[in-house]
Amino acid sequence: MRSMWKTVIALSAAILAGWLCWLLMPNPDSRMERVASTGETDLKRAQVSDAESGMLSGAKNEKVSIELRMRQSLIRLKDAEGEIEGQRILKELVDWLKMQSSGAVGSAIEQVLAEGQDGFAFGRFAPGPDGFLISYPTFRTGLLDVLEHIDPEKAVAVGKSILSDSDNSDEWALSLRTLSKYAVSLEDRAFLSGKIEELLLKDEWLKDPVFSYLHAFDTAVANGEAVTIARLGELVENGPNKAVTHAATLSVDRFFQMHPVVAGQFMVSNPDFLASEPGFRASLMARSDPGVDQGRDAVEAYLAGDIFAESEKRIFINSYPNFNTTYSYNLVTGSLLLPRTEMKRRSLEALGLLQEWLADGKYPQFKDEMNSAIQRLAKTWKVN
Repeated sequence: MRSMWKTVIALSAAILAGWLCWLLMPNPDSRMERVASTGETDLKRAQVSDAESGMLSGAKNEKVSIELRMRQSLIRLKDAEGEIEGQRILKELVDWLKMQSSGAVGSAIEQVLAEGQDGFAFGRFAPGPDGFLISYPTFRTGLLDVLEHIDPEKAVAVGKSILSDSDNSDEWALSLRTLSKYAVSLEDRAFLSGKIEELLLKDEWLKDPVFSYLHAFDTAVANGEAVTIARLGELVENGPNKAVTHAATLSVDRFFQMHPVVAGQFMVSNPDFLASEPGFRASLMARSDPGVDQGRDAVEAYLAGDIFAESEKRIFINSYPNFNTTYSYNLVTGSLLLPRTEMKRRSLEALGLLQEWLADGKYPQFKDEMNSAIQRLAKTWKVN
């Protein structure tokens, strides 16, 4: 009997211990939920990682594909026979690059340019109405030209590298164009100014100028700095050949059209500027805007005293204000032809200034010329 009770007690204790263990054990269902939840999170993380990796891989593949297309075009270009085929191959590539929506295009062009390979496309260096080339001399000029179109920021970086390390006038011209339009920081603008000065002093290029070198003078027009106009004036008077002298003459004239205040003030402060070209100098001063105080001050300083010859001043009055301009496609500066409304404004301002001088008895030696100029302006703009 005693043995039976021991058995019952032992069995009850075992049942109680099992029951307590069951109570204290985690819920199997909730444990499975946690396992499932953890697995799902890990899966999502894996999926995000794969997606990011895929994006990076995709971008890399796109860049490689674009680079491959450019290298294939270069191979074809090296086998091209003549201008028609060379231009067709390169223009097809340029057009294709412009159509790509991938952000990898700029980086791909930068990479291929860094490799230094080149091929002749047989074209003449020729900017169109927007400053971009309509004809390409080489493979690299095509890539540099389109890089500015696609990614100006990268084009600035590449341009700075070329201007620091290259001695190719085509590539210099395009790099100066890019920096003239897109260099923003003070450091980059100072770098650009220094390179423009260097451009105008390159003896080798001055002695044997090519189209791109002469076109690059337009960046000297755009920068609007007095040191630039001074050097251009030296090349007008003492250019090493007709091509440089002609390019410098056009550039000086465009400089005065774009920056009349800077140019006018420079002229009256530097009477030796274009001293051998008094007629040209008079026509340049006649580009001053009579409606701007600094422009009027420069003109009156020019007419006063005996620093400038009377014969030159007569030419000035007879052509004041001067709106004559040349039309050309340039790398940076566009058309400088003034709208008719602006011509009228300046003409009426000049008319009033001439009448004021007559009334005040200023410059009596030019009384006849001033009367003729007043009649000319009044007739042109139908002023009573």
